Amino acid sequence: MTIITLLMMVLMHIIEDFHLQGKMGEMKQKMWWEAQSWESVQDLDFLNDKLETHRRNLEKYGRDYIPVLLLHGFEWSMFIHAPILAARVIADGWIFSDVFLVIFTASVLVNAAVHSIVDHLKANRLSINLIVDQTIHMLQVAITFAMFCMVS
Repeated sequence: MTIITLLMMVLMHIIEDFHLQGKMGEMKQKMWWEAQSWESVQDLDFLNDKLETHRRNLEKYGRDYIPVLLLHGFEWSMFIHAPILAARVIADGWIFSDVFLVIFTASVLVNAAVHSIVDHLKANRLSINLIVDQTIHMLQVAITFAMFCMVS
């Protein structure tokens, strides 16, 4: 592993977290689903009908932000692992040991879960700011890079 791999991991983080999220960036927020629900009832005539339909919508769709958070976390994790995989392919071809595959898969899944939780804390709990969010994500990149340096 080289410093170029680490720099590419940082670049992939930036691209995925700031340029590619698109609709996912909105859909991973509970507030977005609530706003969509409220908007959808505006054609109803009576406030009670609006409130009841909105309540039912939230029961049905109110947790739909969770799979979006998980999907974004997985996508981000795959993006930051791509340079590791590319470096490994350049070095050894498409031959991977069982140990590498297990570590790679576990790293992807753990990083995806951590990323999803951190994004949830920022986007839905509003308990951390962008500085903390990005610091944790950069630590994820650094730890992942260091771990693969040790197993290479």
